[in-house]
Amino acid sequence: MRIGVLGPVTAWRGGDAVPVGGARERYVLAVLSVEVGRVVPVERLIDGLWARPPRSARAQLHNLVSRLRARLDDGVIITRPTGYALAAHAVEVDLAEFRALVERGRRAAEVGDHGVAEESFGAAVGLWRGAALADVDEEFAGPVRVGWHEERLAAWEGRLAARLALGRYDEVLVEVAPLIAEHPYRERLYEVRMVALVAVGRQVEALEVYREAYRTLDVELGVAPGSALRELERRILRGEVPVTRQAAPVVAPRQLPPGLVTPAGRGEVHGEVVAALRAAGPGLVVLVGPGGVGKTALAVAVAHHVVERFPDGQLFATLGGSHRDRVDPHVVVGRFLRALGVAGAAVPEDPEERVALYRSTVADRAVLVVLDDVAAEAQVRPLLPGGSSCATVVTSRHQLGALVGAARWTLPALAVEDSLELLSRVAGAERIAAEADAAGGIVALCGNLPLALCVAAGRLAVHPTWRVAEFRDRLAEERRRLDELSLGDLDVRAVIAAGYRLLDPSARLLLRRLGLSATPEWPAWVAGALVGGDVDRSLETLADVHLVEVLGRDRVGQERFRLHGLVHDFAAERVAAEESPAERDAALGRVLGGWLVRAGVAEERLGGRVGPDSPDEAIAAPREWFEVESGVLTACVDQASRLGFPEVARGLAARLAGFLALRAESGASRPGSGGRQRVARTGVSARST
Repeated sequence: MRIGVLGPVTAWRGGDAVPVGGARERYVLAVLSVEVGRVVPVERLIDGLWARPPRSARAQLHNLVSRLRARLDDGVIITRPTGYALAAHAVEVDLAEFRALVERGRRAAEVGDHGVAEESFGAAVGLWRGAALADVDEEFAGPVRVGWHEERLAAWEGRLAARLALGRYDEVLVEVAPLIAEHPYRERLYEVRMVALVAVGRQVEALEVYREAYRTLDVELGVAPGSALRELERRILRGEVPVTRQAAPVVAPRQLPPGLVTPAGRGEVHGEVVAALRAAGPGLVVLVGPGGVGKTALAVAVAHHVVERFPDGQLFATLGGSHRDRVDPHVVVGRFLRALGVAGAAVPEDPEERVALYRSTVADRAVLVVLDDVAAEAQVRPLLPGGSSCATVVTSRHQLGALVGAARWTLPALAVEDSLELLSRVAGAERIAAEADAAGGIVALCGNLPLALCVAAGRLAVHPTWRVAEFRDRLAEERRRLDELSLGDLDVRAVIAAGYRLLDPSARLLLRRLGLSATPEWPAWVAGALVGGDVDRSLETLADVHLVEVLGRDRVGQERFRLHGLVHDFAAERVAAEESPAERDAALGRVLGGWLVRAGVAEERLGGRVGPDSPDEAIAAPREWFEVESGVLTACVDQASRLGFPEVARGLAARLAGFLALRAESGASRPGSGGRQRVARTGVSARST
């Protein structure tokens, strides 16, 4: 949890503001934040809350802290015998971050690293949201605020000094004028302004700044300027302050996250994308695929392998396409401009002007732009550089088909051998080889999804005493599988849920009801039966965001789809949580009934008893239809028997057993006897219910 005191007293949880409460709650939180990690005595809090404390002051304070504690995360406020404290390990306070950044800037300035100093001081100043403790009573906030504001001003001066050292005089002149207006007695600010004016050849104006400072100090305070300011004036008059008018240095940003190693199983596509970018081929590369398939890892690895092709910088931004709070490209353009060396004050507010300046800035440079987790084409277009020496790599769960002319790669799940390689890299090659069968089981249960495999391998790595087979068995428990696939900030369920939340209501309904399907793979009519209506648009939506995989048409002409096994697990969770038993039974009844009708038609056609006007064209070839659907039908028999549809179970078992017997008699497939026996057993079980 994060607490802010450099402005109105505020609390945030995961980026979202948390209501703190009224004036007294804000006061208590402010005092505890100032003393984070240290106990604040009850008496001190009571004296600050009441000029004349009532007899019930302790009880009221206890109730106030209880209300505040309920709004914050568990363990943030600690009760001690003599008072209360904020747990240092449970909160981040912006004041502490500010001071750490200032200290970093000072150390950098001492060793001449003015770039780091400027960045650190700028970040520190950027944490301020107005007057410190802006909504806290003046009696407490006043004395504290004075000292903190002095620290902020010192940080501003540190940033200005760093920019002077970097030769960024125009930026200094833009920023120092309002600071002088706010702090007219701060002589150091006049010195900075005078030096910057002389540096750009404006000595006369620099001397006028000295006269302005002299008048202000003499008339309003009755004192003369200090020795440093007087000496600076004399040096300007003698011509000893150099005129060093120069352009700000060209900045080559290096914003790529770490990721030099090619992700497991992506060697071929990695080589293709690298070759394309090095050949100055496509100006735009799009990597698409489902959440957790490794798009970001591949994009970053590719970018690192082509840095020599883009010596003028690599820009990186995550656009939040898989979350509700998507990043405005206008904001990203501003960040990119500042990273490219454009002064903050020189970044236009007008969106079109900002984009124009961005494209002009990179027009003659070789810059690589990596845009991760894009939601739509509109997020990409303003961020595309115009220069022919630049290139952009985009990752998205969406197809982004309107980015015409882009070179496009769709990332599938890994091959089995690549999945085993990923497990071996993280969990240890000897360990995986020693239990190869169990490792193969983990790969299958993870559906070859790189994120799931990374989590599984990570859990094995941090638990060296676990047997691989034991962890496989834990994953095999369907209801626990997604719980097991979570490690720190890597969470398979959360990745799928992020996409689910962004769907429209119709697509969400379809996805969760697909969790009722007996198998992750199914023909198109199953989707319509599950929702009881037209699903073409919803299926298209789910396919676009890679929550459903389009398999194409099968041997009998049916369009088929598939849910990744882990998505199927998630969908089953959501339909159980969000829909009533009656709704689930109705949807399942329509699907199982649909299978029963189709199996009956196919059986009659096998016997030559149905004319050519069958309602389902796919069953025009009944034997092939049974061959295609026998696995699904077997699963449906099991499902109908388990979930209280005995008549459907018996009917499907009888029709499927008849086909399997016919196939066995014709000698087409001897292995069918095992399936026939299992179907027969299930049918007998259904008859007994």
